[in-house]
Amino acid sequence: MDQEARKAAEAANVAKSYFLANMSHEIRTPMNGIIGFADILSQTPMTREQYDYLEEIRNASDALLYLINDVLDFSKIEADKMELENIDFDIHYILESSISLIVPGAYNKGIEVHSEIHADVPSMVKGDPGRLRQVLNNLLSNSLKFTEHGDITLSAECIEEDENILTFRLKVSDTGIGMPEEVIKSLFKPFTQADSSTTRKYGGTGLGLAISKRIIEKMGGEISIVSKVNGGTTFTIVISFQRGSQKERVTYGEISGMKILVVDDNRLNRRIFREYLEDSGCMVIEAVNADEAFDILRHCCREKPVDMAIIDFNMPGIDGMEFGKMIMASDLQYKPKIVITSSATRTGDGKKAQDAGFSGYLPKPVRKKELLDTISVIAGRRKLDNNRELVTRHLIIEDAIKDKKEILLAEDMEANRKLALIMLKKIGCECEVAINGQEAVDACLRKKYDLILMDCQMPVMDGYEAAKKIKTEGGPNADTVVVAMTANALEGDREKCLAACMDDYIPKPVTIKVLEEVIKKWIAYISD
Repeated sequence: MDQEARKAAEAANVAKSYFLANMSHEIRTPMNGIIGFADILSQTPMTREQYDYLEEIRNASDALLYLINDVLDFSKIEADKMELENIDFDIHYILESSISLIVPGAYNKGIEVHSEIHADVPSMVKGDPGRLRQVLNNLLSNSLKFTEHGDITLSAECIEEDENILTFRLKVSDTGIGMPEEVIKSLFKPFTQADSSTTRKYGGTGLGLAISKRIIEKMGGEISIVSKVNGGTTFTIVISFQRGSQKERVTYGEISGMKILVVDDNRLNRRIFREYLEDSGCMVIEAVNADEAFDILRHCCREKPVDMAIIDFNMPGIDGMEFGKMIMASDLQYKPKIVITSSATRTGDGKKAQDAGFSGYLPKPVRKKELLDTISVIAGRRKLDNNRELVTRHLIIEDAIKDKKEILLAEDMEANRKLALIMLKKIGCECEVAINGQEAVDACLRKKYDLILMDCQMPVMDGYEAAKKIKTEGGPNADTVVVAMTANALEGDREKCLAACMDDYIPKPVTIKVLEEVIKKWIAYISD
C-alpha cells in the first residue's frame, strides 16, 4: 500500500510540475506582448495624460509578473524541486547590478541609494548567482516600497574565511517606516505582510520574504531582521560561498598616491568613496558643498595639488555641473580633472558632461570597478580599447552595433513576431522571420546570419530540435550564436536550452533593454 501511495504521490508531483510549466508558458506569452508593447509605446510621443495611463499599465503588468514568479517559486520550494547552481560568479557585479535596479524608482522618490562593498570582499566566488540576485532584488524592492525619504544601502563584508570557504555578511538597510515586534515574528511566513489592513497602501503577495528565507536557508545561510516603527529596517544575510576558481579582479596600484577631492552633500556617499579610494592608495579630501570645495582647491592644496575632483551633480546651492564649470573657468594654478556623478541617469548625460569639458561621468550608485577604472584612465595610467577621453557606462557600450546586423527570428506567435521586429528595428538590426523550427533550419541552409533568436515551443519543429540541426548538421550557421527567447522560464529551462546547442537564454516577457544588451554582448563577442 505504501508503494502504491508513493507512486500516486510521485505521479501527482509530475502532473503538478507539468501543469505549472504549461501555466507559466501560457501566462508569459501574452504578458510578453503586454509588457513589450508598453515598453515600445513609452518611447513614442504622448501627452502627459497618456503617459500616466501607460505607467499604470506597466506597473500593473510588473505586479502581475512578480505574482506569477512568486507563486511558481513557492510551488517549487514546497515540492522540493528548487535546485541550486554552483558556478563561478562575480559577487561585486551581482551586488552592484541588484541595487542599480531600484535607482530609477528611488530617484523619483528623492531617496539616495548606496552600494558599499568592503575591501575584504573578493570578487570571484562559487555558488548560485541567480538565486542570490533574486533575494537581493526582493529585499531592495521592499526597502524602496516602504521608504519615503532618506537612504537605502546594500553593504557587503567578509567576516570569515579559510582556504576554500568565504563567509559574507550582506545588509540591506533603509530609513523607511519600519515595523513593530509582533509583525517581525511572523514576517517570513507565507502570505504574511507587514501591511495587512483592509486599507493596505503598499500591496504585495506576502510570498517574497518567505521565498527569500527558504532560498537563503537552502544555500546554507541565515537571514534576520532588525526594525523599529518609523526607525527603518535592516535585513542581514550571513552566507558562505566557495572561493572562485577564476582570477580575481585587477588591482589599481597605478593610482596609489593620487590626491582626490570628493564633493558630495551625502555623508554616506562620501564615506563609500573614501573607502574605495583609500583601499587603492589614494589620498582623499572631503567637502560637503561647492563653497567648501573651492576653498580647499584655492588655499589648502599648495604643497600637493588635487589630481582629481569627484563632484555630485545634485547638491544644494551650486550644483555639480555649475561648480565644475566654475573650476574650469577659474584662475586656479592647478585645476584638477573633474568627474561628475549623478543619480538622475539618462542616456546621453555622459555626452553632455563631455561637451561641458568634464573628464568623466558616473551614474550612481557608483560601482567600485567603474570608479577606479575611470580614475585610472583619466589619469593616463590605463588605456581603454576605444581610446575615448570620457569614461561612462553609457558611452562605453554606445555604438556596439556599428553596422546593421542580420538576425533570424524564429517565432510562431504573430504578436510576439511583430513586437520583436519593432524592437530589433529600434536597436538597429535587420531581421528575417521563420514561423517554425523547420523554416528556421531551411533559412540557415540558404544564408549566413549574425545572430539567431529562437522560440522553443513552435509547430512542425520546436526550437530545441531546430537549434541542434543548425549547429550540428553543417551549413553556414554552424557557428552562429543562437539565443533562446522563450516563455519557458521554470527551473532547468535555461539548462535545457544550452543543452540543445543554444548559446544564451532570454525568458519572456522581453524588454527592449534586455534584448539590446544580449545582442550587443554577442555582437561584441563575435567581433573579438
